[in-house]
Amino acid sequence: VHYRRSNNPDKAIEYYKKSIAVNPNNPFPYFNAGVAYMHKKDFTNAEKIYEQLVTAIPDYPEGYHGLGQVYLRTENYTKALEFTQKAKEKYKNLDTKKYFEEAGKRDVYIADCSYIEGQINYRMKNYQKVVDVFFDSFEDMKSIRYYGLSDFATIAYFANEELKNTNPKQYEANLKKFETIGIKI
Repeated sequence: VHYRRSNNPDKAIEYYKKSIAVNPNNPFPYFNAGVAYMHKKDFTNAEKIYEQLVTAIPDYPEGYHGLGQVYLRTENYTKALEFTQKAKEKYKNLDTKKYFEEAGKRDVYIADCSYIEGQINYRMKNYQKVVDVFFDSFEDMKSIRYYGLSDFATIAYFANEELKNTNPKQYEANLKKFETIGIKI
């Protein structure tokens, strides 16, 4: 971790690989190696290490989240959405005794997945899905004071604006929902 944080991802990856060889059942070296590869913009190796993590420890959500990030960055939105949604489900069903460190931030991780899901759907021009995911996650995000809530509201607003000409009834229904939760547009 020291090498990764001190901007030496190659050295960090070297040690993460050694750690994986010693204990392939520890998710952290896989995840951190993936982060180091992502930092280098080496999406091919990031994808490989996250796939190894998903194979070695299939109930650990970060492998799916990492794959979602790889696919988002490489503009493979269908796969990005698939793995982000899988990560979200894994977080919701997290074994809090086994992954006690993640348990403390589980609600934030779920919110992150919803926010990313909204971004992906916007890029895929699934505008109503953006709005739906926003409203489905709004109360939970609000209760934890999620840092990206206002950004997500903005994305949902612009998604709804895209519906104005193609689906005016849905657009109006969404406007009412925004007003109901206190967002004036």
